[in-house]
Amino acid sequence: MWVEASSDSGPRLAEIRVKDAIEVGAEMLITACPLCVLTLEDAVKTSGYEEKIRVMDVMELLAMALGRSTTSSA
Repeated sequence: MWVEASSDSGPRLAEIRVKDAIEVGAEMLITACPLCVLTLEDAVKTSGYEEKIRVMDVMELLAMALGRSTTSSA
């Protein structure tokens, strides 16, 4: 996934992915790509879906499955 240079050509790819995930009832979007985490998080915020879906790195999901905290204590 990438960040488009201009939004003049319609919705961004990440916004389309977030909308698709919301429509099928997903509660989380999981990715192993750090850039995708950033673009998807931005799309969630700009689309107004912060309360409906969470974007996570695959390692955060693994930590959650193992019962470990996904937040930094620093």
